[in-house]
Amino acid sequence: MPAARPETMGEVARRIGEAGVNIELACTTVGAVRLVLGVDDLDKARAVL
Repeated sequence: MPAARPETMGEVARRIGEAGVNIELACTTVGAVRLVLGVDDLDKARAVL
């Protein structure tokens, strides 16, 4: 997914949620545009992204 669009985080969260995966934590980094997510089923989350 492109990182330069404001709606990207919402799209990621929607895909993960529709797969039945819970996002347990989320944080961003300073300087670079990066999003770190902690999920309850990493394999499922990777499969939908």
